[in-house]
Amino acid sequence: MGTDARSGRLHGARAPQRHARGLRRGDPRPHPQPLHDRARLPGRRRPLARRLTALAVAVAGALGALLRWRIGVAIGLRSFPWATLAVNVVGCFALAAVLAGPGASRWSPTTTTAVAVGLLGAFTTFSTFGYETFTLLRTDEPARAAAYVTLSLAGGLGASALGWVVGRSL
Repeated sequence: MGTDARSGRLHGARAPQRHARGLRRGDPRPHPQPLHDRARLPGRRRPLARRLTALAVAVAGALGALLRWRIGVAIGLRSFPWATLAVNVVGCFALAAVLAGPGASRWSPTTTTAVAVGLLGAFTTFSTFGYETFTLLRTDEPARAAAYVTLSLAGGLGASALGWVVGRSL
């Protein structure tokens, strides 16, 4: 249950009673039920809004993936994964700027989700970072792997901090 910020009234449904093992009384299913009440999930009563958000995330995700691919083509294959480093650092900056600035105050939740999850989620890539680091280690290049991890973490954190400052000033 939560409190409505405007009216101060309590809202939300009471969660169903649970047995000690998380099952409802008389429930024949052997698996525990989730501890949240599905009726209270955000957007549960607005299926059209959820569908529009899903569509916006999908379209923005396609754009983010295309941008990432294009940067990879432009930079090309090298002995050091510069393309992945670049998109991840730029993505850290952009995400922090969006969430600290217009995404936090002026954009709708759908737009913020589309940009943060769709566009920037598809643009950045943790899985490729992990695989490229593993490949550098596997090919006996531990110094390059260490440099890649260090540059990725320091660059990502620094870009996030700078993005936050820029976003707050927008």
